[in-house]
Amino acid sequence: MLHRAVVWLLLASLAISGGVKSPLVIQGFVPRDNPTFVATSLEPAANLAIEDVNNNPNLLANYTLNLTFVDTKCDPAEATWQLIRTVIRREEPGRVVMLLGGGCSPATEPLAALAGLFYNLTQVSYSSTSPSLTDNKKFGRFFRTIPYEVFVSRARYAMMQRFNWQRVALLYETQTIYATVMIVIVVMLYCLLFCCFRQYMSL
Repeated sequence: MLHRAVVWLLLASLAISGGVKSPLVIQGFVPRDNPTFVATSLEPAANLAIEDVNNNPNLLANYTLNLTFVDTKCDPAEATWQLIRTVIRREEPGRVVMLLGGGCSPATEPLAALAGLFYNLTQVSYSSTSPSLTDNKKFGRFFRTIPYEVFVSRARYAMMQRFNWQRVALLYETQTIYATVMIVIVVMLYCLLFCCFRQYMSL
């Protein structure tokens, strides 16, 4: 009986409000003001997707999705501040239900750690490739639509094998994501060298 009463109360509240849809907010994080990585081209595509959902009467009938973007500048501190400003201390109407972004891994990692662990928010990234983000205990509500760098390293390794390159130079930036990728490639090359050595010794 209790659940029936709750359903009737919800229906009555919708009738009184004239069927006004409740806003649900997807907060987007993109790097705009950054000399090396800009992802503003995502915004028009994401807005088209939101428009399609809102125009479909069979999806989220009692809700409307709102998508807003803020600039992370590809900076962890700026991304954290934008999370605090737009989600934790939010003054605009609507409840934030999901995060989209951030574009680069250094800005994405603090977002994923804070939003998932403390605020139970799901986050989807479109271009963050850091291997660190595969840690499900730390980033349990983080998902991405792009392979992480270890998979890309396998492709690089296969290319080295395909062309039988004898000398390879590795140039990388001194950030954790790039250092990790460099280590993975070096380990792969050592494994290749060790396998070749074993084959040579078995002749």
